[in-house]
Parts: sequence; C-alpha cells; structure tokens
Amino acid sequence: KGIIPMEYMGAKDYRQLRNMTGTTISFKVIGIDKERDLFIGNRVAALEHLKGATFNRLEEAFKKNTDGVIVSASVRYVSPAYLVLQIGGIETTMNVSEYDYGWISDLRQKVEVEDTLHVKVLSFDREKETIQVSRKQAIPDPWESVDKHFSVGNEYIGVVSGVTEYGNFVNLMPGIDCLCPHMKFEALNAGYEVLVRIRNISKEDRKIEAR
Repeated sequence: KGIIPMEYMGAKDYRQLRNMTGTTISFKVIGIDKERDLFIGNRVAALEHLKGATFNRLEEAFKKNTDGVIVSASVRYVSPAYLVLQIGGIETTMNVSEYDYGWISDLRQKVEVEDTLHVKVLSFDREKETIQVSRKQAIPDPWESVDKHFSVGNEYIGVVSGVTEYGNFVNLMPGIDCLCPHMKFEALNAGYEVLVRIRNISKEDRKIEAR
C-alpha cells in the first residue's frame, strides 16, 4: 500500500478529490518508505506522462485521418447534462447532446463512473491541453435510414423518453425520438407506452413531429 500527498493528486478541491473515491487512478511511484512499508505516489506526474503519449498518438493518427479518430475514454464523473471523461491523462467534458442521437433526460440513467466509452476525437490542442470528443459521431447515424422506417401519416408505438415544458419526447427506435404536444387531459411520464401519428419528418434537421 502507499500514499499520494494532496499536492500530487491533481485535484482542484476536496470535492473533486472525494469524487475520486472508489475509482481507479494512475500514479507514478516517486519514493518508498521501507520502515513503514509504504510507497509514495504522484498522480500528477503520471497524468503528464500519459498526456504526452496520448497527444503524440493523436498527432500521428490525424496525419492519416483528418476526420477524427476513435479512442477509448474512461468516465470520471456523471451529471444529468454532461460527462467528464479521461483519455490517456487528458480530461475533457462531453455534453449530453454528443452522447446519442436520441433524447436523453438524464445521463445518470445511461452511464456510470468508470464505464468505458468509445468516442470520436473531433479536435485537440496540445498547447492548451484540450480535446473535443463525441460518442454520437462514433456510432452509426440512424437518421440516415429514417425514411425506411417511418412515414408521414402513419401511426407507431413508442415509449416516452422525456417530458419538457414544450412537449413530450417519444422514442420510436434507438436514436430516434419524435416530439409530441402535451395531451389536454392526461399527463405523461417517462416510460409510458403511447401511440403516435407522424405529422412531419425532417431528415436534415433530425426532427420528427407527431401527435
């Protein structure tokens, strides 16, 4: 066993440090206390080493494919609207809109800390140590074939995936949701199975209006 001093953890505050509890971290052994049988670790040094190696790999990959590359990302924090991901020592935030093509009310229902996601690296800046990623762009786009599955005027069974002030989102198939107005005499909740009739399909805007 060993210890990592606070200044070597790389945490901005105690809240961020608490969020690391129970998670797997990388660290570099910088010393050994033989009398106490302890090692002294440095997470900051390990992350700096990983960052350098990751940026090197990304630079090489982007020379061959400027459209972006697929990498593995470890989930470090989950909120309803965004994820904090770590990719080879580089930490980045991904908005809920980049997780999937369908409507998602709360990412905590989809992802857990320490999950591994395959994401597409859209861009990066080595000098600023930033990276932009998208899980959505790393998976097939269901909207490319939406007209093969749905037609205006037809009725379909779906499941309510979200309730907002301006209407209800109903999931018709993985990655595709339609927006329906609120019912006058009945309030819907997420998970309800409903029958909808499609009024309009916009493949370009990735929107389906129904009732």
